[in-house]
Amino acid sequence: MITREQVEMLARLRIGEFPVTTLFLNLDRGSDKRKSEILIKDLIKQQRAALPARDLSADQLHSVERDFEAMLQFVHNFDRKGSRAVAVFSSSSAGLWQFYGLARPVRDRLVVDTHPHLRPLFDLLHQFRRCLVLLMARDHSVLYLAHLGELQRVEERQGDVPPELRVGGFAGSEERRIERHGLDRLHHFVRQLIEVTLAEVKAKDAELLVIGGAPEMAAAFEADAPRGLRDQLIGRLSLGPESPPAEVLARAGELILAHARKQAAQVVEEVIKEANAGGMGVAGVAPTLRAFGHGQAAIVVVSPRLVRPGRACGACSGLAIEGDICPMCGAELVQVPDVIEELIYRALSHSVEVVDVEGHPGLEAAGGMAALLRYRRPSPALGLPLAAAGVPEPGGRSGS
Repeated sequence: MITREQVEMLARLRIGEFPVTTLFLNLDRGSDKRKSEILIKDLIKQQRAALPARDLSADQLHSVERDFEAMLQFVHNFDRKGSRAVAVFSSSSAGLWQFYGLARPVRDRLVVDTHPHLRPLFDLLHQFRRCLVLLMARDHSVLYLAHLGELQRVEERQGDVPPELRVGGFAGSEERRIERHGLDRLHHFVRQLIEVTLAEVKAKDAELLVIGGAPEMAAAFEADAPRGLRDQLIGRLSLGPESPPAEVLARAGELILAHARKQAAQVVEEVIKEANAGGMGVAGVAPTLRAFGHGQAAIVVVSPRLVRPGRACGACSGLAIEGDICPMCGAELVQVPDVIEELIYRALSHSVEVVDVEGHPGLEAAGGMAALLRYRRPSPALGLPLAAAGVPEPGGRSGS
């Protein structure tokens, strides 16, 4: 499975004069590889038709053609077992060749640019954050790591909680003594599981947690876990450690996606509220690009379907929709096919989080892009509040 560290490494690549060709290709087309090969040939044909307008040198064009041929051979020979899609990054003359099998489908695309096309990987990493799944029973428990559509067993522990243990109810003194002894063993086992989970959270850099299994053990886990671990808990599953991994992955994946969408919606609501109040937020493509260029953007929210040609500065972080001179440093701007992709590419090295949010009315009304700021500049150049631009507040009305 691809990691955020690997994506950051791709973002830090400095290829130089030669273009980078990026391929994202779905493999969910049955066992017939010819369908994938026909599709990549069509994608290459489209790119070849667009290359004359790119003003590339003969050496650069030769490098791109070698990328195309290498990708054709790769798709023909690739062992797709366990992968639903593939990501390939190539710059033949610069010596770059990297590929990753993906367990989640992506949109088919072939891109030739000055750097790797990383937006689809950003989308996957945001939607499918590292999540530990702990399934508990009295005699044993299993801990999984769920990430990007894959499930990895990371720990298994045996327990000795009495199977006849009853929690609560009426009983005599001997029964109560046995019950207390059993409860002690239950909590001892649960504390072991908490320690294991905490260790794996750190080792696997997990952000989320799902638990399941015996209700009394899940309740004890929530009661005994430290607050930081409880804050990572996003839900419970009615599954035990004996459940099929495929079912565990599917059910946990539903919780992970629902959590990601809820978080993204909350971020959008906060950004729109701040932008509307003239506070720590801006809305619209141009104001967001200016905020990013000035180093103000802490979080950028963007519609996943938003694509805009634009301009980029090679000397600083400046990005713009149009113009020849960088508004940040005065250097010359160069044309880029998608300034949104350019922002996402640069965001990794600037500690700026990018959140894709699909179908949010407030974000769409704001032009598909907005940002939460680290600080505000004393200049009104970043743009109007949303209300002044005719964009409604969440649940409110637009200005007249």
